[in-house]
Order: sequence, then C-alpha cells, then structure tokens
Amino acid sequence: MKIFARTFFLSLITLAILSLTFILRPPKEERSSKNKLTIFCWGAYLPEEVLARFEKESGISVSCSFFTTNEELLSKVRQSKGKGYDIYICSDYAIKTLIREGFIKPYESHLIPVKERISPYLLHQFQDRENRYSLPLSWEIYGLILPKDSITKESSFSLKEIFDKPLVKERVVMTPDPVEAVTFAAHYLFGQSDDLDLAKLTKIRGLLKNQKKWVESYTDYRTKQLVATENCRAGLMKTFFLSELARENPHISFV
Repeated sequence: MKIFARTFFLSLITLAILSLTFILRPPKEERSSKNKLTIFCWGAYLPEEVLARFEKESGISVSCSFFTTNEELLSKVRQSKGKGYDIYICSDYAIKTLIREGFIKPYESHLIPVKERISPYLLHQFQDRENRYSLPLSWEIYGLILPKDSITKESSFSLKEIFDKPLVKERVVMTPDPVEAVTFAAHYLFGQSDDLDLAKLTKIRGLLKNQKKWVESYTDYRTKQLVATENCRAGLMKTFFLSELARENPHISFV
C-alpha cells in the first residue's frame, strides 16, 4: 500500500526536538523576556531531556503550555491576542489561519542554518508557500494495523481495508482528525491530487458519510486496543503509537 506522510513545521529553534508539529514565532513585541521561551504545543512531544539540554547550552529557560487540538490553540491565541507565547506548535491549516490573522511574523532566515538541510519535498506547502513564517520540522507515517493471521506473502493491502464496504467484513477504526479523514478519502478516490474541486469534495463527503456505518470509533489513542482486542479488524494509525503496540501486541501487524 501507499504510505501517507503528513508534514509539520518549525521556525526559530534549530534543534530537532519535536514531532507532529509546526513551530511559529509571534510578533516581536509579543515575546517574553530574552532569557525565556514560552512554547504553546501539543502534549507529549517535547522530551524533557532535550529541553534540559537546550536550557543548559543556551542559558534560556523554557516554559510549555499545552493544547489538545488545533482549534483549542486558535481559540486561546485569539483570546490572549497572541500575547504570552514565543513559539506555536500546530498543524498546517492552523498555520495558515495564524498567518492570516497576524499572530506570527516572518522569521530571520540567516538565523536558521538548518533550513538548507531540509528536503525540498517538505517545503512550499499550501499553508506557507514561501516558507516565510514556518519550516518543516518533522513528518509522520500513517498505515493500517491488522491481525497478523490475516497477512500472507500474497496479501495486498490498501485503503480499501477501511473504505470499501464489500471488503470490510468487520468494524474499523478511523482517524478523529477531519483534515486527515478528507486527505485519506481523497487518496482512496483520486490518488495523489493537489486539486480538490467541488465535485471531488462532494464525492469525498459521500464516502466518509457512508463509511460511518462501519466505523467503530474515531480515535488515535484507542486504535491499538480496539484492534488488539479484536473489536475491529483494521485501523488507521500513526507510527507514533507503533512501538508500544508492537511490544504489547505481537499478534498485530502494521502495514
């Protein structure tokens, strides 16, 4: 099957310390003191040992506030008018909104030499075509988890495992993120496409609406439990959760 990757972005910090994120810098006048960075980010993506190393090497202390969804981040940033944060960590479409509403400013390119080592494939995405406000920091692989006994050398897996009703004999697990759901549905229906017109979006909506009939749950964290306990035959999952899955459930495979 194809493996789909979603990219995430960074500006200001040159350490590769985050995953599944974008990092952005608010306007200069909104920043906290020179010896402190305040980061607004997803939970569980900032290793304490890396932050401690950064503080030791730079002499700058780091304080983190957390959110659980991009919508929560946008709501809190609007409420505070962007004050109190130096770095935002969020996903692609949230970046576009933050740029449009004036909560971030262009970074100084010469201060981020790591930019030259970033794969061109990850640059110039829709949310910031010129990468004036953000840079890719990490990307993540998505795949299907299935019982090992359903996999043979001749097996050929694809998104049909979660979208094709004649093939789906049991219930499945789907991503809870609507942006991801639309992306996967678009890949299933149209392959690699950078242009989703109204006709295509109508078909995507129809597919996702019909798929609800056999979706057990829209979740990230519970995917492995639902498949491991055989409540679902297949689930869409991020590799972030894979190591724990493999360790605790050797009868489950990721494809």
